[in-house]
Amino acid sequence: MNNPRYRPLIFGAVALLVVWGVAWAGYKIAANAKVTPEKVRAYLHKMDLGKLTGADRAAALRKLADMMTALSAEDRRAA
Repeated sequence: MNNPRYRPLIFGAVALLVVWGVAWAGYKIAANAKVTPEKVRAYLHKMDLGKLTGADRAAALRKLADMMTALSAEDRRAA
């Protein structure tokens, strides 16, 4: 395998694997970042607004509003 004729082939295969790995990682990150009605429900159950201070409550409500606006209309109705 030390033949110089194979070097571009090996380099191309490694580059192709790296590109596919980066694309797969991006796909997984995007899939996990997507807001779903289940994630909104989990956030609501996790947050107890009565126990939060004013600034923390405002931040939690702002995050909830951002999550709700990220949902589609059908998902918003379901949530």
